[in-house]
Amino acid sequence: MEIDINRLVKEYGNMISMIAHRMILNKEIAREAAQEVWYELCKSITSFKGDSEISTWIYTIARRTIVADMQHVKSR
Repeated sequence: MEIDINRLVKEYGNMISMIAHRMILNKEIAREAAQEVWYELCKSITSFKGDSEISTWIYTIARRTIVADMQHVKSR
């Protein structure tokens, strides 16, 4: 399945930013977390099989990435 990253950014960029800002109240840290989500999405784009909606897949990766980042920060 061929996925256009530019299309994903246009269609889901706001969703990822909103998730990050809802989970992290600090705007700067939320922006960094959103960037980390995009990194993880690009890394794992080939794992998307199409069994679910791409928005569900993106949401799941976003939540997992942000939670992992928050846990990493807390452990410092």
